Amino acid sequence: MTQPESDPRVVQLVLDRAGDPEAFEAWANRAKMTGWCRHPVRLIGTSCTVDADTGELLGTFTSAELPDRYRVRVDGARPWASM
Repeated sequence: MTQPESDPRVVQLVLDRAGDPEAFEAWANRAKMTGWCRHPVRLIGTSCTVDADTGELLGTFTSAELPDRYRVRVDGARPWASM
């Protein structure tokens, strides 16, 4: 198995991101939010907020709108991790 550090695809991705100030800043902000966790959980999908009393849709979120198309969370933040 190729190590990530030597995988040409990973190297190219790092170079592309480092060469794009907007993409690098977005990545750096996400990495900082996880406390620079080395193995954050990547969440992909959609969620909806619904008023429990009325059933009214209050808002939606989709990871597809994010720069890398996923949201990251610190590994220890998983509520099911202790199950």
